[in-house]
Amino acid sequence: MKRIVIISILAILLGVMLFSSPVMATIDGADPRDSDLVYLEIRGDLDETEIVGQGAPTQAYIGIFTGYSLPIWSDPVNLHEELYFSVYVPHRYDEEHDIVIEVVTVLSNAGEKGNTYQLDLAWEKVTPNDEVVPVSFHSDSAQRYNLSDLQYYCYRDYFVVDYDAPASDPIVQDDELNMRLRLGQVGGQYTDLDGELIILHFGILFPRGDLLGDPEGGIITIVDEWLEEQMEEIGIQFGVFNDILEGWSAYFLIVVGLMFIIGLSFLAFWRFNALLFMLLAGASLMFGFYWYDAFTTNLGLTLGLMMVAYALVCLALAFRCIFWRDRLSGISLREPSE
Repeated sequence: MKRIVIISILAILLGVMLFSSPVMATIDGADPRDSDLVYLEIRGDLDETEIVGQGAPTQAYIGIFTGYSLPIWSDPVNLHEELYFSVYVPHRYDEEHDIVIEVVTVLSNAGEKGNTYQLDLAWEKVTPNDEVVPVSFHSDSAQRYNLSDLQYYCYRDYFVVDYDAPASDPIVQDDELNMRLRLGQVGGQYTDLDGELIILHFGILFPRGDLLGDPEGGIITIVDEWLEEQMEEIGIQFGVFNDILEGWSAYFLIVVGLMFIIGLSFLAFWRFNALLFMLLAGASLMFGFYWYDAFTTNLGLTLGLMMVAYALVCLALAFRCIFWRDRLSGISLREPSE
């Protein structure tokens, strides 16, 4: 019974931890960017006319950094405390992967540890010459639980824009993509920031489909396949050339080796010198082993055996020169004089 109670309590605690914790950093994880993709980051055009006209949100300066300070949005008190961005979807976008929104924020106050902020992003697109500007839009939220008491502590948060939501009308090149960013109210068991949140940077990251991005079936893939075919063909040609070269070099070395051995043989027999016979034996063994290795056919075996046999003969003659030269030098072929 005790075990059942303990397991039940642990299960309840685990469930509370899993389902009540705020989303950390982003709705899709710490960094939703795909490591296999190359991204093109564009800083969207900020609608400054609305900011100047309404006098909100206010601009904040931190050293040489500047951004816009957002309080929690509300209607009607903070109705204009929001930022509007627009971007023209570039031709380098691959039209196959989700778009990532990067937001860099700064805490305006110190002592915010334990508080939470929520970023609310709304976005929609329109295809010129193809559809009307939609009144509805998509929306997402990301919460950040603050662990720092430092003033001006900087965070980076991400949103993921589903490029094919709906699948019948995906985001494509040359679309006009508009976004709105607000500081939302967290509510529930979490406490909002005491101060405002400064938006330092708002970037839109498009997965590239040009030579740098190389999505499957993209331009660089085609170029790679063509280059691979060309390199394979060049490799085949080099292989054929190398085979021919190796064959001719083997025959060339046979001729050179035979000429060297014949010439050295004449010199050795003419001088009847033990050192020359030993050198001739070494050369015969060297060329014999090379020809045997270069030609795995009967030709290589025959040449190798012939050279080995000739080397043995040369060694025998070398010993003949060493041990019997003095004995022969004492024998005269001339008849003794009377």
